[in-house]
Amino acid sequence: MESGFDFYLYETLFKNCFIQCSSYTNGKLQLSLYGLDPNVNQISHFADITLEQDTVRLKEYEIVVDNRFKPTFIPQLKDLGILKEQTGMCIVNDAFYPIYSIDLSKIKENCYYLEELIAA
Repeated sequence: MESGFDFYLYETLFKNCFIQCSSYTNGKLQLSLYGLDPNVNQISHFADITLEQDTVRLKEYEIVVDNRFKPTFIPQLKDLGILKEQTGMCIVNDAFYPIYSIDLSKIKENCYYLEELIAA
């Protein structure tokens, strides 16, 4: 990924965004969004894509999307090709969250791994 993508959230347009890939303690995929925050002019973590949960058994290439209080979140992730289709719903802490299949190639295309960030 060379220059990143733009992402609008919390009435702010984050520029040069990228996805950080890691894993939760249970080994499931954790995806977070980082980008240039115009309010502080620094790269900042501004949202988690995934939600850690142990209540639902996910298939390979499925994630629980943390869209709570983020109404523009899923449409933008779909436009980027990261989310493919909704495959279900789950309840975590009395709230409903969607389960989506993901396109791993699109995630890799927009992803920086911790080692790459340290080297930069």
